[in-house]
Amino acid sequence: MDDPDERRATEEKGEEAPARGIRTDHHNGKEAEQEPAQQTEFKGDEKATPEEGGSCQPRSPRSKAKRDAPRASAPTAVSSTLPETGKAQHKLGPSVVWDKDVEDALVAACLRVLNYSTRKDLERRTRSGTGTEEKGRIDCCADACSKGCDSSSGAQAPANSPSSSKTHACQEAHGDGCSDSSHSHKTHTVPAAPENSSTASASSPSMCGGFPAPPIYRFQKDAEDSLGAMLDEWTKPAKLREIAGSVAERAATVYDNVKARGEAEGFSLSGEEEKQLRQDVLKEALVREIHACICTELRRERLRDCREGGLLANPKGYREGPLSYLTNETVRNLMKEGFAVQHGFLGEKMRQKIWKEAELLEYDGRFNEVFSQTMHELRTDYMCWMSSSDLDRETQQGLWQLFKAMQALPFELNKKATLCLQVSWVFQMAMFRADGAYYKKHIDAGYDPALDNGRKVTAIYYPNPPDWQACPLSSARESEKDGGFLRLYPRRRKDVQLREGSAAGPPDAEPLTDISPVGDTLVLFRSRDMPHQVLPCHRKRFAITLWMTGPAGPGDDI
Repeated sequence: MDDPDERRATEEKGEEAPARGIRTDHHNGKEAEQEPAQQTEFKGDEKATPEEGGSCQPRSPRSKAKRDAPRASAPTAVSSTLPETGKAQHKLGPSVVWDKDVEDALVAACLRVLNYSTRKDLERRTRSGTGTEEKGRIDCCADACSKGCDSSSGAQAPANSPSSSKTHACQEAHGDGCSDSSHSHKTHTVPAAPENSSTASASSPSMCGGFPAPPIYRFQKDAEDSLGAMLDEWTKPAKLREIAGSVAERAATVYDNVKARGEAEGFSLSGEEEKQLRQDVLKEALVREIHACICTELRRERLRDCREGGLLANPKGYREGPLSYLTNETVRNLMKEGFAVQHGFLGEKMRQKIWKEAELLEYDGRFNEVFSQTMHELRTDYMCWMSSSDLDRETQQGLWQLFKAMQALPFELNKKATLCLQVSWVFQMAMFRADGAYYKKHIDAGYDPALDNGRKVTAIYYPNPPDWQACPLSSARESEKDGGFLRLYPRRRKDVQLREGSAAGPPDAEPLTDISPVGDTLVLFRSRDMPHQVLPCHRKRFAITLWMTGPAGPGDDI
């Protein structure tokens, strides 16, 4: 990926259309000053995943974390990687100042396209790779749909339907997305569609608080579903007003470029086709903008959490046994070189158990694609999130022992080095298929506040077979072996990142070393310092990762 600052205006044909709708500032009589356009980019007619590669794991409510953790608490881990240059790729706010009447029209248009199917798509994308995918399969529209709601559009049933005059049952329980507190949802009935229409007319939608009433759909599935709560909030008119201008500008640019490219290739669109294209482009721009805003909000929360002293992994409070999992050489290399490799972490017998248990999770369908990152070809592996509380101690003894050992690492590192790491207990389990699965160059965090997500040390355990074969860094015959190397790039300290304005560095940087994912190997590296990638795999490969969070500063200059 090129520098986002250089490419953010590149869409389809390579140039962004002129901004529309600029008004004169009523206060000073001058043309409203334009801020730089959002640092987001489109691939074809689609906008690339914002900020951190797109996958965002919701942070667990702090009260629940403290209740569940045996000794202390930490925020739920987030799959948030910074692709290639590692620069911030999202900035809230439009580049054009819009009149209120125009804003109202834009918000109404956004609400109209946020029908049932669009909301389901938004939820699927946002929950992908977060460990909350199952919540996304709970349909809070189920009762409404059984009473005549058209699940494809969220519209009410025809007037001649027996249920057309009834208030939806789930409306009372979940609300309908209305932000108007002047009336009760318990008596709020969506008007029926015209008799000659199978769905409600888009030109005369039911009104709620002055805007078209959204379909009856609630993203938050339970009290602890923080990601669902964010989705509910960002699909309300008040929040849509904050992003409607940006969505409209981005959609207009993509529409113009797609249409121009089609005309250049000899295609012409009918009136209906143009209308459908506009609607599709607006939907895509809106879904991506909401997803970007939620990712940004989650990253800011994680950054705040990583500075909380109450989450410190205090070695004096560790009661699970001696803190002796790491060798002195491992700790020394991590502090001096920025990474360390320790073979024989748990022993061959335990490795075999972990491998078999990981395969059973695969056969059980627990691994999922990371939708946004797969779509933009950043990674093609499958992953799931787990913690000790998800394990059965009788049937998953290997994973239980592994999680216990890795959860001790922040305590041990704080005892043997000055890193101020926090307690961590949420693991990412990744499965790379033997079809060339990869993970492109990225960095797990950064020192720029716009990129920092709180991760400080990354720990990866490989339960793969001991006969894993992979070519060394200098070999050109990698495809004939098992592949799957973890490739590390030279360490990039804070001063270098801030001076160059890039966390991961240039995409053509020379590699530092390649690490074989051979069985029972533990790899540690500094999350904010070490760009890395996974080379194509030609044999099934598992990797179990724990991110240890902590503030930037302590131990970073060693």
